Amino acid sequence: MNLLWVEKYKEVRQRISFLKSKLDDNDPLPYLLRTVYLFHFIQDYSTLDSEKVFLEAIEKTIKVAEKHKEDKLWGKFCKAGAIAYKSMWLGDKESYFSAIKEGLNAVNLFTECIKKKFFLKDSYLALGIYNYGTSVIQKYTGRLIFRGERKEKGIEQIEMAYKEGKFIWPLAVDALIYIYSKERRRKEAVKLAEKLYEKFPDSRSFLWTIAQAYASRGYWEKAEWAFKELYYNIEKNQKDSPYSRAAVRYWLAKASYVLNKKDIARKYLTECIPYLKKSNWHKKKYLEKNVENLRKLLSR
Repeated sequence: MNLLWVEKYKEVRQRISFLKSKLDDNDPLPYLLRTVYLFHFIQDYSTLDSEKVFLEAIEKTIKVAEKHKEDKLWGKFCKAGAIAYKSMWLGDKESYFSAIKEGLNAVNLFTECIKKKFFLKDSYLALGIYNYGTSVIQKYTGRLIFRGERKEKGIEQIEMAYKEGKFIWPLAVDALIYIYSKERRRKEAVKLAEKLYEKFPDSRSFLWTIAQAYASRGYWEKAEWAFKELYYNIEKNQKDSPYSRAAVRYWLAKASYVLNKKDIARKYLTECIPYLKKSNWHKKKYLEKNVENLRKLLSR
């Protein structure tokens, strides 16, 4: 997993293939790991080109997990993991109620495993995201999903995945940083982001995390440094990711504007627009709105 956090995708694929060759054909673990890898690859490159392959990997994991008769709890655990990633993807694409439905399926499977003493603390990440996410969705849509407040419970579960998880604790930290920033606990978010980046200084994903944590906190000099580091990384390694190339230029433009470097801000914003037009990423509409707002500010 450490290779995944630093975007060594070729090595990740090789390790998964090696693991698959050493396990029984009906062990769902390699298929689950491929699902995890594809999810993070898609998020890193911000493109929908691999979405079909990712969704097929989820279904394959579920199919193999359901046939895993030797250890039914292990099969249920892997199935729950695959469904949890499907739920996260649906939530990311704003199909919120489909995400909640799939998330509940994953939670129910994890709960079965817990009752039978088969449980990895990493699973608290999925449980926490479900409880926090559904609370937020319920608040903003006005639709009753369940009674009672589960937001704090969700945060506590994600914190537990960070402190006690063995395999995906960096993802729990990443989720906490995002949540802390949203919940106006930005000082804590920055502290965690710095710890995460210190642990994985070669990670492009966690460089994004610390850059945006700095920006959210208003530490724009530090944010500018982080976005410049991202710019160099992306220009070297992600020339086939138009959204990433657009996004980093927008954030450099924003940092430059706040730091009163308006000519530099205009330069980055001008460069951003052609890349944004080439992107097929589902979140580009938000970046387009932000670009337009900053353009208006710079035209005054």
